[in-house]
Amino acid sequence: MLGLNLRVLGLRLSNDKQGISMQGLSMKAKVLCVSLVVAQGLWAMNVDRYNFYTRDYLDFGQNLGQFTPGAKNLTITKKDGVVVDLPDLPFPDFSKFNGANKTSVGGAYMASSKHIVHPNGRPQVLDSNIRIGDSSYADKSVTTYANDSAYTRVNKFIVEGGYKVISFNELKNNAENYMTRYKDDNRIVIYRSGSGIMSFQHWDGSPNAKEMVRTGARAGSLFYVKPNDIGGNQLVVRPNGNHYGPIKGVINSGDSGSPIFVFNNKTQEWELVGTTHGGTPSGQKVVNTFWAITDPSRLDNFKKQFEVQRVANGETYQNEQNKDSVYTESGTIVINNEVQQGMGGIILRGGGVKRLTLQAAALLKVRG
Repeated sequence: MLGLNLRVLGLRLSNDKQGISMQGLSMKAKVLCVSLVVAQGLWAMNVDRYNFYTRDYLDFGQNLGQFTPGAKNLTITKKDGVVVDLPDLPFPDFSKFNGANKTSVGGAYMASSKHIVHPNGRPQVLDSNIRIGDSSYADKSVTTYANDSAYTRVNKFIVEGGYKVISFNELKNNAENYMTRYKDDNRIVIYRSGSGIMSFQHWDGSPNAKEMVRTGARAGSLFYVKPNDIGGNQLVVRPNGNHYGPIKGVINSGDSGSPIFVFNNKTQEWELVGTTHGGTPSGQKVVNTFWAITDPSRLDNFKKQFEVQRVANGETYQNEQNKDSVYTESGTIVINNEVQQGMGGIILRGGGVKRLTLQAAALLKVRG
């Protein structure tokens, strides 16, 4: 808890993975890795138009209609009139995802795919207009790791908040926390949202499939896995009846870097567990789909490059331009002269009830 009068100080709160942040108002040869093969086309999703209405895919991916965050007891009516139950889970909130290839993970950080932000043999790609909600953010720094994973630091704290990040190993080792009884079996159900090309010919279509439509609209679907399907650095899912349904649709050209989420039954939260990598095409269909890891330890290491550990001992506040000042205990900060914080912020991190008091005789200016 922060002991601050936010209205007087002109500060606002933003989620940080481990606490509360404040910011001022002033498989390479066979996998179709889109940066190499599809002329920078990115992976998105197809639809099963023979059995389900396209509107359900669109509403699913955009939190529209019945698919509002937290909604339960959801069903979908197929074209033949049969009503199909969705998994007994509160529906996820996709609002911290920009609809394309960036997902907020709290603070000033986003998750994506390596081939989106730093394609092989090419310079880094820094997006200057990442839209989340009513806000716009800009990439400033990039880190890449594993087969096709990346985080970016943006120009200010993401006021919409962010998702908790877990790795595939965490998911596999704690599978009992993520299992859901669905279709007479215990499964880990994975929800996703993305935008781009859709195939109306094959729900498991490749970029070579007929009736491709580049809509730019966001759509969604779900699939499920068992613990033994999960690898260490990536998740491989075959498009078959054991993994997809009822609202089926594999990734396709249009949205690499888009997120996948799992529900933690213990914490009752949706968590980010990976980003879209690519697939293995075979004619007009895809025989494998691949998901890249999101590693929380790599995110923590990335954050440390831009953090300065401080003690709130009542002395005059000293800042470093564009760095986050991190406090782990209660205390008082004194500001006697105008401070230009730049992209940096003030973070109170750690568990328990803590109080950070600002005694301000001058302005603390942070980019917002």
